[in-house]
Amino acid sequence: MLRQIAIDHNGEIINYRLSQQGKAFGSYCALLASIFGGLGDSIVEEYGNNLEGTLLKGYRREMKPAIEENNPTASKNEIKKLVNNSAKKKAEKHKNDLIKKIRKFKEDKKIK
Repeated sequence: MLRQIAIDHNGEIINYRLSQQGKAFGSYCALLASIFGGLGDSIVEEYGNNLEGTLLKGYRREMKPAIEENNPTASKNEIKKLVNNSAKKKAEKHKNDLIKKIRKFKEDKKIK
């Protein structure tokens, strides 16, 4: 669940600086608190969007080498577009799955 938030695709610790916490682990914790605290969908969405930017950045880094390798004749702009499109899909799915899993955990544990 913390992939691209606190750990990258190579298993390295990322976003450990205090200045990075607002959009990384800090947003993850705020997302947990907003769901468990019943703060409403707009607050959950706000923290989810903060995380999505961090996820997008991580997935871009992860996917770029493979996309470049699979598209050797593509221009830099074409590569950038392919990377952004693929990373956006993965980041959005990751964010949505994360929110669903947290909500399901809360529901399963009957936490009010």
